Amino acid sequence: MDTETFYAFLAPYVPDLQQGILSGHEALDRACSEGKQRLRLHLYRVRGHRAASIRILPSLADLPEDGDSEWIQDMASLPNGLVLVTGPTGSGKTTLLARMELEISKRRPVHILTLEDPVEYIIPSLCAMVHQREKMTDFSTFPQGIRESLREDPDVLVIGELRDRETVRSALMAAETGHLVLATLHSRRCWEAVARMVHAFPEGEQMEIRTILSSVLRSVSSQVLFHRQEETVAVREILMVTSAISHLVRDGKYEQIRSYMHQSDGVMAPMDKRALNLSRLWPEEEQNELLAVVQ
Repeated sequence: MDTETFYAFLAPYVPDLQQGILSGHEALDRACSEGKQRLRLHLYRVRGHRAASIRILPSLADLPEDGDSEWIQDMASLPNGLVLVTGPTGSGKTTLLARMELEISKRRPVHILTLEDPVEYIIPSLCAMVHQREKMTDFSTFPQGIRESLREDPDVLVIGELRDRETVRSALMAAETGHLVLATLHSRRCWEAVARMVHAFPEGEQMEIRTILSSVLRSVSSQVLFHRQEETVAVREILMVTSAISHLVRDGKYEQIRSYMHQSDGVMAPMDKRALNLSRLWPEEEQNELLAVVQ
């Protein structure tokens, strides 16, 4: 596809100003709507030629009920603290975060403010007032966006991704000052997410960060998607921060968090235990495939 055709194809979705970015070597992320369907675009260059990756976002209204809907409601009801949604790329983190945001918007008269790159799901203002800000359009960096947001009187702050030390620091500050902070992070396991946040800081600061994290962290989830026949199944482990977990976080005993999850009942369970419960009625071959995915 030549350059003129490429730009003509993208013209309805990418404003002229942002098209200009692609004249250099930069990549660009953008979300847009095609009718009622939301799309995420990633524009980049390959050997000097323009290219685009397009992801179709599933409509929340068309998705089946989440198997952890009660936990989602509990997270949406929290008055403050930090909730982490983790998992590898393409595991449905954004969709889960949007479910939580929508649940809050339906039920609570609060101010929800999101910082995203780009804005993917459009969350309607129902009972809540929702303001969604996009990186490079409405703010320059995530730390700056968080600092600005705290002057805009939010009750709930949604951070698209904790990418670096300063974003983590700003998110912890927001949770520590009494806001409910929902954020995503790339991690395969809940306890690894906790360790990753702490290890983003120099050793001399880690004790202070563990202390703050132990007091503000409320829950961590980590999930993968498993494609079974014509069905896509989300396999999710959930960590609920009890007083025992809080002590382990403060002391930096991350491996013991994993052991504690194995011994727990109810919603808190590690990935392999969740996978076994989910697939107990499946054929043995599919059970083995699922267990291989979650290892």
